[in-house]
Amino acid sequence: MAATVVRWILFVVICLSLSSMTEQASSCKDGSDKTIYVDFKPRKGYCTWKGQCAVNPTTQGLYNCYYNGPAINASEDHDLLKLVNETCPWYVKGKNGIDTQVCCASDQIKDLKDQTSVARSLFSRCPACYHNFMTHFCATTCDPDMSLHVDPMNYMSNTSYVHECTLENGTKVVYLEEVDVYLTQNYGDRLYNSCSEVEYPEQSGKVVTLMCGGNQHCNSTLWLDFLGDPSKNYQQSPFKMNYVFTDSPAHPNMSPLNLSLTACDDLDSNYTCSCTDCPSPKLC
Repeated sequence: MAATVVRWILFVVICLSLSSMTEQASSCKDGSDKTIYVDFKPRKGYCTWKGQCAVNPTTQGLYNCYYNGPAINASEDHDLLKLVNETCPWYVKGKNGIDTQVCCASDQIKDLKDQTSVARSLFSRCPACYHNFMTHFCATTCDPDMSLHVDPMNYMSNTSYVHECTLENGTKVVYLEEVDVYLTQNYGDRLYNSCSEVEYPEQSGKVVTLMCGGNQHCNSTLWLDFLGDPSKNYQQSPFKMNYVFTDSPAHPNMSPLNLSLTACDDLDSNYTCSCTDCPSPKLC
């Protein structure tokens, strides 16, 4: 399959939890970047990031700002609450959203919302797949318990680190250059399987094949690995996300993602897929 087609698909749907370039973004001053080791504390109701920071000079995407504090009450920011309600409505809690807690800022979820329409069109033949896709990327964008499954620690080196630099506009920022995302194998497989047969008629193939670099033998591990690694996905993801399949994360107190998902053969009319895109006896 032509690389240009793969690049186009990746450009519009890849790593929706990460941010795209903005006119307001600024790069780090030369020589100002330094590594800081942090005492990252995973706990319920706490975050790993909030908002967008410096430009990644390699991908030209934006790094997310490091933040290990409590989740934000979105009801205190009208624009943020509106975006959450439109994009990840299951996070909206309480009357008029007064109890809505998230670990993202408006800039992050706006990027997610802006690109959702493209993902919706690609997966429109299978609403269950699209719902699961958004469930996953909302979880890695705004989940109020993000620190339980998105970790600045590199699982290979067993250290937690972030980066600090001074931007060209003089602002000092602390950002994440790389993160580990913990998920169970069962969850990853269910996510992948709900989308694995959705067709992309324009290329007589599967959508996930395109989102797996054209690999005809894609699986959940290869899919998420490709989506999270700029060196593999044509520099389309702003920074590296290591998807770590495990039931026991390396960092104490963390809990891997194992979200409830909708099977592609669910008979609920809101999620029903076509037989072609979900060859299940229940549908075919």
